[in-house]
Amino acid sequence: MFDKKTPVQKEWGAFLKREKKKLGRYGSPRASFWEKRLASLVPDGLSSKLEEAFYKAFQVTLQEGTGLIEKTYSKERLEAEHKVRTYQERLMPTRKHIREHTKSARKQAELATAAAGVQGAGLGLLGIGLPDIPLFLASLLRSLYTLCLSYGIDYRKSGEQELLLEMIELSLYQGEDFFSRDAALNRKLYALAAKDAEKAQTPEKGMPARQKPSPEAVRRASKALSRELLYLKFLQGIPLAGVIGGVYDSIYMGRITKYASLKMERRHLLKLMKNEKKRGKKN
Repeated sequence: MFDKKTPVQKEWGAFLKREKKKLGRYGSPRASFWEKRLASLVPDGLSSKLEEAFYKAFQVTLQEGTGLIEKTYSKERLEAEHKVRTYQERLMPTRKHIREHTKSARKQAELATAAAGVQGAGLGLLGIGLPDIPLFLASLLRSLYTLCLSYGIDYRKSGEQELLLEMIELSLYQGEDFFSRDAALNRKLYALAAKDAEKAQTPEKGMPARQKPSPEAVRRASKALSRELLYLKFLQGIPLAGVIGGVYDSIYMGRITKYASLKMERRHLLKLMKNEKKRGKKN
């Protein structure tokens, strides 16, 4: 007769509706406006060169560039802000406090997307296409790293890096089985949320050893990006006209970060429900 749902449960219900609406377009095949117009102009072999460029840039950035990327934002401040939000959430678990993590993540994503558009347009004006890839990936990973910090996720772990690569790949996926692949990712997030809840009760001692993501995960993300950005990177290599291709950097950055943000929010809410269930059993 009465609504006995907790704030966490109410927020979970609202999230599921919002997620369903936002993911509706991800599984629909999208016709490329530029493919029809540039297909005959793109040189043979550019696709494989682009994929290899993304692959090498990913390897270097993930293995050696994370420290440099971290110098572009205050990791300590973002971690401290997350701890404050988490404390408020535990002290007063209202829907407003629960949403604070998502608000922080959205703010970080918007800033990164805007910066990518300015950077891409500037390089496109100069006719810089393929050399833009390391900068684009650095901006993309910066955006994903700050999203992780908004939710208290340690992106330096190999497992978390592979998860980010999978999100990049799936956010650019076009096909009828998108939702089955998205559901498989959700099952991974459910298992991770359970581990997150355990760590909240018994924090890890010391720093975990950092490992590299698998070459297969890096290759799949590189292939997805090269397939999606082939014609735009070709266009970006043409002075002046390349501004158009450069601006699209922000569009794809937004697509990827929005999907990743949804998945991280899902994981966070699942963790809260796990913690809530444990407290209920103790009481």
